[in-house]
Amino acid sequence: MDKATLVRRLDALILTEEAAVPIYLDHIDAVLSWSGFSPASKARAAETMRSMAEECVRHRRMLQELKVRALGRKTDVF
Repeated sequence: MDKATLVRRLDALILTEEAAVPIYLDHIDAVLSWSGFSPASKARAAETMRSMAEECVRHRRMLQELKVRALGRKTDVF
């Protein structure tokens, strides 16, 4: 694939990761409050969602680093 296509796809993935974090964190409390889960189950679910949000941040950083590397290379085929 050429550099322009790679950068466009990386940009789309970065936007997806950026959008996912607020969705995970903004809705977790509401979902869990209506869930009927035990307090222990709610705590585990909340921790899992926070972990997923942290992974999104890590993925976004990795994608941004890949984009910088791609843009910095003279090669146009990846």
